[in-house]
Amino acid sequence: MDVKDCCQGLEQELTIWKARLFDLHRKIDHLPSAGKERMLPNVEGIHMLVFEMSDRVDALRTECPSEWGTEKKEIDDAYGAVGVKYQDALHYIGAGNFGG
Repeated sequence: MDVKDCCQGLEQELTIWKARLFDLHRKIDHLPSAGKERMLPNVEGIHMLVFEMSDRVDALRTECPSEWGTEKKEIDDAYGAVGVKYQDALHYIGAGNFGG
């Protein structure tokens, strides 16, 4: 797989994660104030990872390095971290852990 194909796939993944974040925000909006406050660090962490991945995909698209395995691994690792944080947030919301 070349860099161009990889970047297209990564862009599709980013689009999916951005949609999931939008959905997560909608769910968090329905939480009481205390729950929103507790969720803020999780959501900010997810946003930072998605922003970082977006920057890396943009860099790959413009730089087109001949050896990009390291960058791909770092992006894949970041996707894994986003997935864990996202699942933790969903678990937190679903478990009703937003009481005072």
